[in-house]
Amino acid sequence: MKMLAQIAFVLFAAATVADAQGADEDRRRCGEIPGPPSEVVAACSAVISRDLRHMDIWAWIDRGHAYDVMRDYQSALTDYDMAISLDPTHSNTFYQRGVTWGHRGQRLLALSDYNICSGIARYSGTGAGSILG
Repeated sequence: MKMLAQIAFVLFAAATVADAQGADEDRRRCGEIPGPPSEVVAACSAVISRDLRHMDIWAWIDRGHAYDVMRDYQSALTDYDMAISLDPTHSNTFYQRGVTWGHRGQRLLALSDYNICSGIARYSGTGAGSILG
């Protein structure tokens, strides 16, 4: 009986390590290494599904950007909206959402997001204002 418990523990530990390695690979593919947008979407979706509190803002931003590249603008906007709800002081999210609004031809919404981005960057002193000049 003790041997069965030890085997079960080893199998559980191996599965946990494999899952952690898979999570690390998904995180890397999601944002750190550019790849085909569909693969980025899949990797970011895996990161988001593991993050039960949905607090990984970069996974939402990176997946939104991949959707934008794929011209799935509504999905991109949905992801940027989620990222903004998680951290409304993150200037890059407003910038990326502005780009997507621009791709949809909605220039006033794009300009509004660029202005918010610039204001956050100036107020926070993050240097993100260099995005807009």
